[in-house]
Amino acid sequence: MKSMLSTLFICVITMSSTLAQKSDTVSIQLLGGQLEGTMTIADTTKLTTVAYIIPGSGSNDRNGNSENMIINELLMLSDSLISKGVSTLRVDKRMSGNSFFENVTEEEVTFDDFVADARLWVDFLEEQKRFSEIIILGHSQGSLVAILAAQDNDKVDAVVNLAGAGRPIDEGIREQVYNRLPIAQKQLDPILDKLVKGERVDTVPIYFNQIVRPSVQPFLISYMKYNPMEEIAKLNIPVAIVQGTTDFQVTMEDAEKLHTAYPKAELIIIEGMNHVFKEAPMDRAENMKTYLDLEIPIIDGLIDPLVEFIRSVSK
Repeated sequence: MKSMLSTLFICVITMSSTLAQKSDTVSIQLLGGQLEGTMTIADTTKLTTVAYIIPGSGSNDRNGNSENMIINELLMLSDSLISKGVSTLRVDKRMSGNSFFENVTEEEVTFDDFVADARLWVDFLEEQKRFSEIIILGHSQGSLVAILAAQDNDKVDAVVNLAGAGRPIDEGIREQVYNRLPIAQKQLDPILDKLVKGERVDTVPIYFNQIVRPSVQPFLISYMKYNPMEEIAKLNIPVAIVQGTTDFQVTMEDAEKLHTAYPKAELIIIEGMNHVFKEAPMDRAENMKTYLDLEIPIIDGLIDPLVEFIRSVSK
């Protein structure tokens, strides 16, 4: 890993909380930058488990938001868990929110950096000496990060795969793009084929820049080398695979693939839940409307089975 991953010190700063519980801004200081998050201790003496929440794809922060989209699904998820007595750590991904690195470009960030960061956060939680169990809850892209960070890591007691893909990312890209724009396949396929082989493509059509621009290709190459089915099969700890039936970004097929690869996992299906944990129809346009409507809470059926799984892991 890069030298920037060498941990120098850990700093915890107390903040006021939006709930009755105590929230702290916590950070891991690294060479040339920092990772930052919010740790909230639930007001309970019965459950000393912490859920470490890893965001999904894009420049998502600890709340689940990017520069262009305010969704707050991870903040709402955290608040719901806290209300049930589960403490949480939600974090800004590398290069998002208040996590930053000086003089580091997009081209230098790899998927393996996210995994290394997740392991550092697990180490941080272990060093707190206040939690009996550490559960990594990864959303979307974060689910694969969670799986990889938990491998051969005796500090992790369980993994929650929340709307996580069951296929390599290049397959997911192809499906999402070609379902909406079949004509793109002829031009995009050769680019993705090269990336899967670890080869960069210097020039791409401008309309594919958002997906495969040259500066993001090192990240994609490092991401594409992982098959979630193969990686989840390497675990030997409790796993919950949680999937909504109206999620058009990650589908029921993904959840079934993961469950096939790791049949010991608990498969939790939430009827009518979309990718951001809200009740939504299958119609894409109507489904998308719920993403940015901050008045819509996360679906009622998610939290109880999730907390039940977490409690089953507790000693």
